[in-house]
Amino acid sequence: MLSPAMARQSKATISRNGDSAELDSKISELLNVYEIGRDHDVIALGESILAVKVPPRRRGQILLHVAMANLRLGQIRPGEQRLTEAWGDLAVGGDPVTRVECMITQAQLAHMKQRPEAVELAKDALAACRKLEPIPNRVEVRALNALAAAHEGAGAWAAAITCYEEGIERAGPLFDMRRQALMVTEVAIAYKELGEPDLSLRYATRALKLVETLGDLVPLAMAENNLGWILIALGDLGAARKHLERSLELAEATNLEVGRSHVLLSMCELNLAEHKYVEARAFADEALVYADRWGESSSAAQAHVWLGQVAASLGEACVVDSEFALAIDQLKRNGELERLVRCHALYAEILEQRGEAERAYEHLKSAFSLAIPDREPPSVGYRR
Repeated sequence: MLSPAMARQSKATISRNGDSAELDSKISELLNVYEIGRDHDVIALGESILAVKVPPRRRGQILLHVAMANLRLGQIRPGEQRLTEAWGDLAVGGDPVTRVECMITQAQLAHMKQRPEAVELAKDALAACRKLEPIPNRVEVRALNALAAAHEGAGAWAAAITCYEEGIERAGPLFDMRRQALMVTEVAIAYKELGEPDLSLRYATRALKLVETLGDLVPLAMAENNLGWILIALGDLGAARKHLERSLELAEATNLEVGRSHVLLSMCELNLAEHKYVEARAFADEALVYADRWGESSSAAQAHVWLGQVAASLGEACVVDSEFALAIDQLKRNGELERLVRCHALYAEILEQRGEAERAYEHLKSAFSLAIPDREPPSVGYRR
Protein backbone atom coordinates (compact mmCIF):
# COMPACT_ATOMS: atom_id res chain seq x y z
CA MET A 1 0.00 0.00 0.00
CA LEU A 2 1.22 3.51 -0.78
CA SER A 3 2.37 5.01 2.52
CA PRO A 4 1.69 8.63 3.52
CA ALA A 5 5.44 9.23 3.33
CA MET A 6 5.56 7.98 -0.26
CA ALA A 7 2.59 10.19 -1.16
CA ARG A 8 4.34 13.22 0.39
CA GLN A 9 7.53 12.35 -1.49
CA SER A 10 5.60 12.18 -4.75
CA LYS A 11 4.12 15.62 -4.12
CA ALA A 12 7.48 17.11 -3.17
CA THR A 13 9.25 15.70 -6.22
CA ILE A 14 6.70 17.14 -8.67
CA SER A 15 6.65 20.47 -6.84
CA ARG A 16 10.45 20.70 -6.81
CA ASN A 17 11.02 19.75 -10.40
CA GLY A 18 7.91 21.23 -12.01
CA ASP A 19 8.86 18.74 -14.71
CA SER A 20 6.33 17.44 -17.21
CA ALA A 21 8.38 14.25 -17.56
CA GLU A 22 8.13 13.69 -13.83
CA LEU A 23 4.40 14.37 -13.94
CA ASP A 24 4.03 11.89 -16.80
CA SER A 25 5.87 9.31 -14.73
CA LYS A 26 3.60 9.82 -11.73
CA ILE A 27 0.44 9.65 -13.85
CA SER A 28 1.73 6.45 -15.46
CA GLU A 29 2.24 5.04 -11.97
CA LEU A 30 -1.29 6.13 -11.03
CA LEU A 31 -2.77 4.35 -14.06
CA ASN A 32 -0.83 1.18 -13.32
CA VAL A 33 -1.97 1.15 -9.69
CA TYR A 34 -5.56 1.70 -10.83
CA GLU A 35 -5.41 -1.17 -13.34
CA ILE A 36 -4.29 -3.67 -10.70
CA GLY A 37 -7.11 -2.56 -8.40
CA ARG A 38 -5.21 -0.91 -5.52
CA ASP A 39 -7.91 1.70 -5.06
CA HIS A 40 -6.76 3.14 -1.73
CA ASP A 41 -3.32 3.69 -3.27
CA VAL A 42 -4.88 5.33 -6.33
CA ILE A 43 -6.66 7.84 -4.09
CA ALA A 44 -3.57 8.58 -1.98
CA LEU A 45 -1.27 8.98 -4.99
CA GLY A 46 -3.81 10.94 -7.03
CA GLU A 47 -4.54 13.38 -4.22
CA SER A 48 -0.81 13.92 -3.68
CA ILE A 49 -0.34 14.81 -7.35
CA LEU A 50 -3.37 17.11 -7.29
CA ALA A 51 -1.95 19.00 -4.33
CA VAL A 52 0.48 20.77 -6.67
CA LYS A 53 -0.26 22.75 -9.82
CA VAL A 54 -1.19 20.45 -12.67
CA PRO A 55 -2.30 21.48 -16.20
CA PRO A 56 -6.10 21.12 -16.60
CA ARG A 57 -5.76 18.42 -19.27
CA ARG A 58 -3.72 16.19 -16.97
CA ARG A 59 -5.66 17.24 -13.88
CA GLY A 60 -8.88 15.91 -15.44
CA GLN A 61 -7.25 12.52 -16.07
CA ILE A 62 -6.02 12.31 -12.47
CA LEU A 63 -9.36 13.42 -11.02
CA LEU A 64 -11.18 10.81 -13.13
CA HIS A 65 -9.08 7.94 -11.79
CA VAL A 66 -9.42 9.16 -8.21
CA ALA A 67 -13.19 9.32 -8.78
CA MET A 68 -13.31 5.81 -10.28
CA ALA A 69 -11.27 4.40 -7.39
CA ASN A 70 -13.65 5.98 -4.87
CA LEU A 71 -16.66 4.56 -6.71
CA ARG A 72 -15.15 1.07 -6.83
CA LEU A 73 -14.81 1.31 -3.05
CA GLY A 74 -18.46 2.35 -2.75
CA GLN A 75 -17.49 5.86 -1.60
CA ILE A 76 -20.11 7.78 -3.53
CA ARG A 77 -19.79 11.32 -2.20
CA PRO A 78 -16.03 11.82 -2.73
CA GLY A 79 -16.28 9.90 -6.00
CA GLU A 80 -19.08 12.11 -7.29
CA GLN A 81 -17.26 15.29 -6.24
CA ARG A 82 -14.05 14.29 -8.02
CA LEU A 83 -15.99 13.14 -11.09
CA THR A 84 -17.72 16.52 -11.37
CA GLU A 85 -14.35 18.26 -11.14
CA ALA A 86 -12.88 15.89 -13.73
CA TRP A 87 -15.65 16.64 -16.22
CA GLY A 88 -15.13 20.36 -15.70
CA ASP A 89 -11.51 19.98 -16.85
CA LEU A 90 -12.07 17.34 -19.53
CA ALA A 91 -15.02 19.14 -21.17
CA VAL A 92 -12.68 21.95 -22.24
CA GLY A 93 -9.48 19.95 -22.65
CA GLY A 94 -8.05 16.49 -22.40
CA ASP A 95 -7.96 13.75 -24.97
CA PRO A 96 -11.18 12.32 -26.46
CA VAL A 97 -10.67 8.86 -24.98
CA THR A 98 -10.46 10.21 -21.43
CA ARG A 99 -13.60 12.31 -22.03
CA VAL A 100 -15.46 9.18 -23.12
CA GLU A 101 -14.22 7.35 -20.02
CA CYS A 102 -15.57 10.19 -17.93
CA MET A 103 -18.95 9.88 -19.68
CA ILE A 104 -18.98 6.15 -18.93
CA THR A 105 -18.21 6.81 -15.28
CA GLN A 106 -21.04 9.36 -15.11
CA ALA A 107 -23.41 6.65 -16.40
CA GLN A 108 -22.06 4.17 -13.85
CA LEU A 109 -22.56 6.68 -11.06
CA ALA A 110 -26.16 7.29 -12.19
CA HIS A 111 -26.72 3.52 -12.12
CA MET A 112 -25.21 3.23 -8.63
CA LYS A 113 -27.53 6.00 -7.46
CA GLN A 114 -30.45 4.28 -9.21
CA ARG A 115 -31.18 7.31 -11.36
CA PRO A 116 -33.51 6.88 -14.38
CA GLU A 117 -31.13 8.78 -16.68
CA ALA A 118 -28.49 6.03 -16.39
CA VAL A 119 -29.61 4.31 -19.61
CA GLU A 120 -29.46 7.47 -21.74
CA LEU A 121 -26.10 8.48 -20.27
CA ALA A 122 -24.69 5.03 -21.04
CA LYS A 123 -26.08 5.12 -24.60
CA ASP A 124 -24.46 8.54 -25.14
CA ALA A 125 -21.14 7.22 -23.80
CA LEU A 126 -21.22 4.15 -26.08
CA ALA A 127 -22.09 6.31 -29.10
CA ALA A 128 -19.22 8.69 -28.29
CA CYS A 129 -16.86 5.75 -27.88
CA ARG A 130 -17.78 4.33 -31.28
CA LYS A 131 -16.99 7.67 -32.93
CA LEU A 132 -13.34 7.37 -31.81
CA GLU A 133 -10.80 6.31 -34.42
CA PRO A 134 -9.68 3.68 -33.70
CA ILE A 135 -12.26 2.45 -31.19
CA PRO A 136 -10.38 1.47 -27.99
CA ASN A 137 -11.42 -2.10 -27.15
CA ARG A 138 -11.08 -1.61 -23.39
CA VAL A 139 -13.20 1.55 -23.40
CA GLU A 140 -15.89 0.03 -25.61
CA VAL A 141 -16.23 -2.91 -23.22
CA ARG A 142 -16.58 -0.49 -20.30
CA ALA A 143 -19.30 1.40 -22.18
CA LEU A 144 -21.17 -1.82 -23.00
CA ASN A 145 -20.97 -2.87 -19.36
CA ALA A 146 -22.29 0.50 -18.23
CA LEU A 147 -25.22 0.26 -20.65
CA ALA A 148 -25.94 -3.34 -19.62
CA ALA A 149 -25.93 -2.40 -15.92
CA ALA A 150 -28.24 0.56 -16.62
CA HIS A 151 -30.67 -1.71 -18.52
CA GLU A 152 -30.51 -4.14 -15.62
CA GLY A 153 -31.27 -1.38 -13.15
CA ALA A 154 -34.32 -0.46 -15.24
CA GLY A 155 -35.49 -4.08 -15.24
CA ALA A 156 -34.77 -4.61 -18.96
CA TRP A 157 -33.09 -7.96 -18.41
CA ALA A 158 -33.01 -9.18 -22.01
CA ALA A 159 -31.43 -5.91 -23.19
CA ALA A 160 -28.89 -6.18 -20.37
CA ILE A 161 -27.86 -9.69 -21.38
CA THR A 162 -27.48 -8.62 -25.02
CA CYS A 163 -25.07 -5.85 -23.98
CA TYR A 164 -23.15 -8.09 -21.58
CA GLU A 165 -22.73 -10.81 -24.18
CA GLU A 166 -21.49 -8.24 -26.70
CA GLY A 167 -19.08 -6.94 -24.06
CA ILE A 168 -17.77 -10.43 -23.34
CA GLU A 169 -17.29 -11.03 -27.07
CA ARG A 170 -15.43 -7.71 -27.48
CA ALA A 171 -13.31 -8.40 -24.40
CA GLY A 172 -11.95 -11.72 -25.63
CA PRO A 173 -10.07 -14.31 -23.57
CA LEU A 174 -7.17 -12.02 -22.64
CA PHE A 175 -9.29 -9.33 -20.95
CA ASP A 176 -8.31 -8.74 -17.33
CA MET A 177 -9.87 -10.79 -14.56
CA ARG A 178 -11.48 -7.85 -12.74
CA ARG A 179 -13.59 -6.84 -15.73
CA GLN A 180 -14.43 -10.46 -16.48
CA ALA A 181 -15.70 -10.84 -12.92
CA LEU A 182 -17.88 -7.74 -13.27
CA MET A 183 -19.43 -8.91 -16.53
CA VAL A 184 -20.04 -12.46 -15.31
CA THR A 185 -21.61 -11.20 -12.07
CA GLU A 186 -24.07 -8.98 -13.90
CA VAL A 187 -24.99 -11.69 -16.40
CA ALA A 188 -25.83 -13.95 -13.43
CA ILE A 189 -28.22 -11.34 -12.02
CA ALA A 190 -29.91 -10.81 -15.38
CA TYR A 191 -30.48 -14.54 -15.95
CA LYS A 192 -31.93 -14.92 -12.47
CA GLU A 193 -34.40 -12.12 -13.15
CA LEU A 194 -35.36 -13.79 -16.42
CA GLY A 195 -36.34 -16.89 -14.47
CA GLU A 196 -33.33 -19.07 -15.36
CA PRO A 197 -31.77 -19.76 -11.94
CA ASP A 198 -29.68 -22.77 -13.05
CA LEU A 199 -27.90 -20.74 -15.72
CA SER A 200 -27.65 -17.84 -13.28
CA LEU A 201 -26.03 -20.09 -10.67
CA ARG A 202 -23.36 -21.15 -13.14
CA TYR A 203 -22.40 -17.53 -13.85
CA ALA A 204 -22.61 -16.46 -10.18
CA THR A 205 -20.31 -19.30 -9.06
CA ARG A 206 -17.80 -18.40 -11.75
CA ALA A 207 -17.93 -14.72 -10.75
CA LEU A 208 -17.32 -15.54 -7.08
CA LYS A 209 -14.23 -17.59 -7.96
CA LEU A 210 -12.84 -14.74 -10.05
CA VAL A 211 -13.45 -12.15 -7.32
CA GLU A 212 -11.97 -14.38 -4.61
CA THR A 213 -8.80 -14.67 -6.68
CA LEU A 214 -8.57 -10.88 -6.90
CA GLY A 215 -9.10 -10.38 -3.16
CA ASP A 216 -11.17 -7.18 -3.55
CA LEU A 217 -13.50 -7.10 -0.56
CA VAL A 218 -16.27 -4.82 -1.87
CA PRO A 219 -16.83 -6.79 -5.10
CA LEU A 220 -16.51 -9.98 -3.03
CA ALA A 221 -19.31 -8.81 -0.73
CA MET A 222 -21.58 -8.24 -3.73
CA ALA A 223 -20.61 -11.53 -5.41
CA GLU A 224 -21.43 -13.43 -2.21
CA ASN A 225 -24.77 -11.62 -2.05
CA ASN A 226 -25.62 -12.46 -5.65
CA LEU A 227 -24.80 -16.13 -5.20
CA GLY A 228 -26.84 -16.33 -1.98
CA TRP A 229 -29.77 -14.59 -3.64
CA ILE A 230 -29.75 -17.07 -6.52
CA LEU A 231 -29.54 -20.03 -4.14
CA ILE A 232 -32.74 -18.82 -2.45
CA ALA A 233 -34.50 -19.08 -5.81
CA LEU A 234 -33.18 -22.66 -6.13
CA GLY A 235 -34.49 -23.52 -2.66
CA ASP A 236 -31.06 -24.20 -1.12
CA LEU A 237 -31.61 -21.99 1.92
CA GLY A 238 -28.75 -23.41 3.99
CA ALA A 239 -26.15 -22.61 1.33
CA ALA A 240 -27.81 -19.25 0.70
CA ARG A 241 -27.48 -18.30 4.37
CA LYS A 242 -23.78 -19.15 4.36
CA HIS A 243 -23.08 -16.85 1.43
CA LEU A 244 -25.38 -14.04 2.55
CA GLU A 245 -23.96 -13.94 6.07
CA ARG A 246 -20.48 -13.70 4.61
CA SER A 247 -21.67 -10.91 2.33
CA LEU A 248 -23.07 -9.00 5.29
CA GLU A 249 -19.83 -9.46 7.24
CA LEU A 250 -17.80 -8.11 4.32
CA ALA A 251 -20.18 -5.16 3.89
CA GLU A 252 -19.68 -4.26 7.53
CA ALA A 253 -15.90 -4.81 7.39
CA THR A 254 -15.57 -2.47 4.40
CA ASN A 255 -18.08 0.09 5.74
CA LEU A 256 -20.08 -0.43 2.56
CA GLU A 257 -23.02 1.95 2.46
CA VAL A 258 -24.13 2.30 -1.15
CA GLY A 259 -25.24 -1.17 -2.17
CA ARG A 260 -25.67 -2.49 1.36
CA SER A 261 -29.44 -2.34 0.84
CA HIS A 262 -29.10 -5.17 -1.70
CA VAL A 263 -27.50 -7.43 0.90
CA LEU A 264 -30.11 -6.54 3.51
CA LEU A 265 -32.97 -7.22 1.09
CA SER A 266 -31.48 -10.62 0.30
CA MET A 267 -31.33 -11.36 4.03
CA CYS A 268 -34.98 -10.32 4.28
CA GLU A 269 -35.93 -12.68 1.45
CA LEU A 270 -34.01 -15.54 3.08
CA ASN A 271 -35.60 -15.04 6.50
CA LEU A 272 -39.06 -14.80 4.96
CA ALA A 273 -38.44 -18.08 3.12
CA GLU A 274 -37.46 -19.60 6.49
CA HIS A 275 -40.67 -18.19 8.10
CA LYS A 276 -38.59 -15.96 10.41
CA TYR A 277 -40.89 -12.97 10.07
CA VAL A 278 -39.47 -10.74 12.82
CA GLU A 279 -35.97 -11.04 11.37
CA ALA A 280 -37.24 -10.55 7.82
CA ARG A 281 -39.02 -7.32 8.78
CA ALA A 282 -35.95 -6.02 10.61
CA PHE A 283 -33.73 -6.56 7.56
CA ALA A 284 -36.26 -4.88 5.23
CA ASP A 285 -36.57 -1.91 7.60
CA GLU A 286 -32.76 -1.56 7.73
CA ALA A 287 -32.55 -1.82 3.93
CA LEU A 288 -35.10 0.98 3.64
CA VAL A 289 -32.98 3.19 5.90
CA TYR A 290 -29.91 2.75 3.68
CA ALA A 291 -31.94 3.10 0.48
CA ASP A 292 -33.49 6.36 1.67
CA ARG A 293 -30.15 7.68 2.93
CA TRP A 294 -28.41 7.17 -0.41
CA GLY A 295 -31.35 7.87 -2.71
CA GLU A 296 -31.60 4.25 -3.92
CA SER A 297 -35.20 4.56 -5.03
CA SER A 298 -35.38 1.12 -6.63
CA SER A 299 -34.14 -0.56 -3.45
CA ALA A 300 -36.62 1.50 -1.44
CA ALA A 301 -39.47 0.22 -3.61
CA GLN A 302 -38.26 -3.36 -3.21
CA ALA A 303 -38.05 -2.89 0.57
CA HIS A 304 -41.71 -1.87 0.62
CA VAL A 305 -42.61 -4.95 -1.48
CA TRP A 306 -40.84 -7.24 1.01
CA LEU A 307 -42.42 -5.47 3.98
CA GLY A 308 -45.79 -6.04 2.32
CA GLN A 309 -45.03 -9.74 1.91
CA VAL A 310 -43.93 -10.07 5.53
CA ALA A 311 -47.15 -8.37 6.63
CA ALA A 312 -49.16 -10.75 4.42
CA SER A 313 -47.52 -13.72 6.12
CA LEU A 314 -48.49 -12.24 9.51
CA GLY A 315 -52.08 -11.47 8.44
CA GLU A 316 -51.64 -7.69 8.78
CA ALA A 317 -53.93 -6.58 5.95
CA CYS A 318 -53.68 -2.83 6.58
CA VAL A 319 -49.89 -2.94 6.58
CA VAL A 320 -49.92 -4.99 3.36
CA ASP A 321 -52.07 -2.37 1.63
CA SER A 322 -49.94 0.49 2.86
CA GLU A 323 -46.62 -1.08 1.84
CA PHE A 324 -47.80 -2.12 -1.62
CA ALA A 325 -49.26 1.35 -2.20
CA LEU A 326 -45.86 2.86 -1.39
CA ALA A 327 -44.06 0.32 -3.59
CA ILE A 328 -46.35 0.87 -6.57
CA ASP A 329 -46.08 4.64 -6.27
CA GLN A 330 -42.27 4.49 -6.11
CA LEU A 331 -41.96 2.10 -9.05
CA LYS A 332 -44.24 4.35 -11.13
CA ARG A 333 -42.09 7.37 -10.33
CA ASN A 334 -38.95 5.37 -11.14
CA GLY A 335 -40.40 4.24 -14.47
CA GLU A 336 -39.52 0.60 -13.63
CA LEU A 337 -42.08 -1.08 -15.86
CA GLU A 338 -41.13 -4.73 -15.42
CA ARG A 339 -40.85 -4.47 -11.63
CA LEU A 340 -44.17 -2.60 -11.56
CA VAL A 341 -45.85 -5.42 -13.48
CA ARG A 342 -44.50 -7.96 -10.99
CA CYS A 343 -45.58 -5.83 -8.05
CA HIS A 344 -49.17 -5.52 -9.28
CA ALA A 345 -49.30 -9.27 -9.97
CA LEU A 346 -47.91 -10.18 -6.56
CA TYR A 347 -50.32 -7.83 -4.79
CA ALA A 348 -53.19 -9.30 -6.81
CA GLU A 349 -52.22 -12.78 -5.65
CA ILE A 350 -52.13 -11.67 -2.01
CA LEU A 351 -55.53 -9.97 -2.35
CA GLU A 352 -57.02 -13.07 -3.90
CA GLN A 353 -55.69 -15.24 -1.08
CA ARG A 354 -57.42 -13.07 1.49
CA GLY A 355 -60.71 -13.19 -0.43
CA GLU A 356 -60.72 -9.75 -2.07
CA ALA A 357 -61.29 -10.98 -5.62
CA GLU A 358 -62.52 -7.67 -7.05
CA ARG A 359 -59.50 -5.69 -5.87
CA ALA A 360 -57.24 -8.53 -6.95
CA TYR A 361 -58.66 -8.36 -10.46
CA GLU A 362 -58.07 -4.62 -10.65
CA HIS A 363 -54.38 -5.13 -9.94
CA LEU A 364 -54.25 -8.03 -12.38
CA LYS A 365 -55.70 -5.70 -15.04
CA SER A 366 -53.02 -3.12 -14.21
CA ALA A 367 -50.27 -5.71 -14.54
CA PHE A 368 -51.68 -7.04 -17.80
CA SER A 369 -52.17 -3.61 -19.37
CA LEU A 370 -48.59 -2.63 -18.52
CA ALA A 371 -47.14 -5.89 -19.81
CA ILE A 372 -49.27 -6.09 -22.96
CA PRO A 373 -50.64 -2.64 -23.90
CA ASP A 374 -53.86 -2.40 -25.89
CA ARG A 375 -54.97 -5.90 -24.96
CA GLU A 376 -57.85 -6.86 -22.69
CA PRO A 377 -56.84 -8.94 -19.64
CA PRO A 378 -58.25 -12.43 -19.14
CA SER A 379 -61.44 -12.53 -17.10
CA VAL A 380 -60.20 -15.21 -14.70
CA GLY A 381 -57.01 -16.78 -13.48
CA TYR A 382 -53.56 -15.35 -13.02
CA ARG A 383 -50.17 -16.37 -11.67
CA ARG A 384 -46.99 -14.54 -10.75
